[in-house]
Amino acid sequence: MTNSLNLPTNVPNNTTFSQFGVTYTYDSVNDVWTANASPIIDDMIDVDTTTIAPTANQVLSWDVSTNNFIPTDGFDARLSASTTDDVSEASNLYFTISRARNSIAVSGDLSYNSSTGVVSFTERTDSEVRGLISVSGDLSYNSATGVISYTDPLIIDWSAVQNTPTTIASYGITDAYTIAQVDNAINTIELTPGPQGDSGPAGPSGSAGPAGPGLSAGAVIYHASSTPPTGFIKANGASLSTSTYAALFASIGYTFGGSGGSFNVPDLRGEFLRGWDDSRGVDSGRSFGSAQADEFKSHTHTGSSLAAGTIWLSRYQLTGGTWPNEKDGNTSGTGSPTGATGGTETRPRNVALLACIKY
Repeated sequence: MTNSLNLPTNVPNNTTFSQFGVTYTYDSVNDVWTANASPIIDDMIDVDTTTIAPTANQVLSWDVSTNNFIPTDGFDARLSASTTDDVSEASNLYFTISRARNSIAVSGDLSYNSSTGVVSFTERTDSEVRGLISVSGDLSYNSATGVISYTDPLIIDWSAVQNTPTTIASYGITDAYTIAQVDNAINTIELTPGPQGDSGPAGPSGSAGPAGPGLSAGAVIYHASSTPPTGFIKANGASLSTSTYAALFASIGYTFGGSGGSFNVPDLRGEFLRGWDDSRGVDSGRSFGSAQADEFKSHTHTGSSLAAGTIWLSRYQLTGGTWPNEKDGNTSGTGSPTGATGGTETRPRNVALLACIKY
């Protein structure tokens, strides 16, 4: 004799129930009973085993349509075998690709394929676009080139005007002067200048002019300070590096001494400068940058008449306290040299400044 499987309801979670040699445990979260072993199917009433037989730890679900407990695997199998055709839609239609594609419509330059769902755009040619344009009024349009032109209604084509007058009087203007009449009137006007007005205020100062060209390397200046200004060094004959002072070396080279990686600047301390002769003939034989010692220009001295009984000379040179052979006039008697006077050099008045050279 078979017995019905009577599962209790409204019980706490993890409640167990045994029947037909099988223990069932209640899961309150999912509201299902699970079996720990395969029941003897013949001993169970109201259990549908026609699709899939229950196994151990399998969940049984109550099917209200058949009033039977069915294994979950059986429900899943039957559900997977069903299609949307097995569902009653009524007014709430379910989604299908075909229905979605058929609900789309396009217009204008768009085309649509409901079988594939592809929307395409048909681009118009230049000719088609130009054909859609039209103008009116003072505008003109060339559909072949797409150019819109404007015709100014105020422009007069004088070439189309016939029998145009050639004089001002022909236009009815009688109070106008010709160019010749105006020129003549201006030339006959005698202008008398009026009194000079007061001088106006001085205008604003103009902007500063552009900076003049700077001194190039090798330029020599005299500075009113004992230290050279920026960009200059003392012209004291110092030996410098050809690489450190490359611009100055490129200008003066070894003119003032040096060799290899060193060169000298001119030594202008205590010197007066003289312009290089450069083939003029005033200071012949001088090389550029050469020094020159001090010197008197060759000259003669002419004596004046002396007291009676003394020697009269026209030229003389004193040597060792006696008169040399060159003497004129009375040849009797001996003379004495003149006393020394002056300093150690011949020089003009001067001011000592610092000689500097641009590097």
